[in-house]
Parts: sequence; structure tokens; C-alpha cells
Amino acid sequence: MTDLDVLRIILVVEDDPDDQVFTRRALESFRPPLSYRFVSDGQSALDYLTGATPRPAMLLLDLNLPRLGGLRVLEAVRNNPSLHGLPIVVFTTSSGSDDRCRSLSLGAKAFVTKPENIDEYMEVVRSAIASGLQQDLLAPAPGTGDIS
Repeated sequence: MTDLDVLRIILVVEDDPDDQVFTRRALESFRPPLSYRFVSDGQSALDYLTGATPRPAMLLLDLNLPRLGGLRVLEAVRNNPSLHGLPIVVFTTSSGSDDRCRSLSLGAKAFVTKPENIDEYMEVVRSAIASGLQQDLLAPAPGTGDIS
């Protein structure tokens, strides 16, 4: 793993197996490649973040999680000085304005509602990652579907 790879690790907090598959496909379409790690509940996310070396480049966070919900994870991350500045993009099925407002007030960089249409899923994940990394969309890998 190169230094560039280390800087581009994405921690994905997602408990739904289907959403994990779709998100993984989207992450694997980036060029240059992104490294990623999945955890399936909020407590595992906090455990990983407080022990991870190096720290992930960003957190893609679902809200509806077992053990510890996404809003509580977001709050805990923002209250931990060692995690200051970690970009967090909330990626959730929720489209409620309360969840959006609360997420953004707790310091989420963006709030993205998961599309119901599977064909849109890759594009939405790519946009969320690009937003979190403060980069333009990266070119998809050959054969993964150009989103432009």
C-alpha cells in the first residue's frame, strides 16, 4: 500500500448486506483505487476510529444502525479531539428534514439519501465520496459505467 492509498481509506458504516454490496461496487470503480473498510454497527465504527492507524480519509455513515445509531456516532466523533476534521458524509435511507438538520448541525459534511433505484446507486455513492474527499469525481474503472 502506498502513501496515496493510506490517505484514501474510506470507513463505511453500513449494516444492510445489499447496500454493502452496492457501495463496495461503487468504491471499486474509482481510479486511482480507494481503500475501504466496512463495519456494520455504530459501536464498531467508534472502536475502529479510536484505534485506527492511520485514520481514515473519511467516514460514510448510515443513520439506522444496530448497537449505536449514526447520529450518536456522529456526535461522538465530533466530540473526540483526535478525530477533529474527519469528513463525514451521512448516507442513509432517511429523507427526513429532522435527520438532515441534525446531521448537518452535528458536523456532517453532507447528507445524502440513498436512491431506491439501483441504477442510480453507484452515481450517488461516487458523488458522496467525492464530496467527502473534496475532490471532483474520479474516472470510473473501465467497464463499470461512466457516470458523466
